[in-house]
Amino acid sequence: MGDRPSGTEAQGILLTDGKPFGIKAKYALGVEWLKDLGNLKRGTGSGADMIAPLAGIGWVPNEKVFFITLVEYFHSYDTHDGGKNVRVTGPRLIYIRKIPQMGDWFKADYKGSIDHENDNDYDSILEL
Repeated sequence: MGDRPSGTEAQGILLTDGKPFGIKAKYALGVEWLKDLGNLKRGTGSGADMIAPLAGIGWVPNEKVFFITLVEYFHSYDTHDGGKNVRVTGPRLIYIRKIPQMGDWFKADYKGSIDHENDNDYDSILEL
């Protein structure tokens, strides 16, 4: 969904251990609530309050590598200030690698966005 304007959010996630394909993993099911507290006309808000269920798997193939496959569906349940309806599916792939020599981590986060209100237009970003 990109950068979030002024607002508040709450998130609840249920995590459970698993071993799909013999790989240590954590399954995640959750929901995110996003309340827009800004003003769309002033450029500080989105004009939409949203609910976003999510599901994912965090894969741990070894002690240095962690993958997260995740999909979240953003749906506006209320619009205001001229805001548009939101129906967006957000697939993500996150790669995290421990770098012991530096005592740090490397993270690559690929975020997709399928806008169902705009002919399923697809947009993506890679954050390193």
